Amino acid sequence: MVLLPFFLTLWAEAQSDGPESILLGLPDLYRLYWFVIFGAALVALGLKWGIRRVRAARAGTAEIG
Repeated sequence: MVLLPFFLTLWAEAQSDGPESILLGLPDLYRLYWFVIFGAALVALGLKWGIRRVRAARAGTAEIG
């Protein structure tokens, strides 16, 4: 989940014939802010785990998985 967007931006930048600029490109921004995407993945995992626990507690069954 973390590497796929990076490789997609590298591929998109390689396909473009735009002029080189001083500004940062998408891969550069991704390298600087990869932790945001990683953090979002961890939050999504935590939400999934929390929802499973709540559903298991309401059903009165043991948690599966």
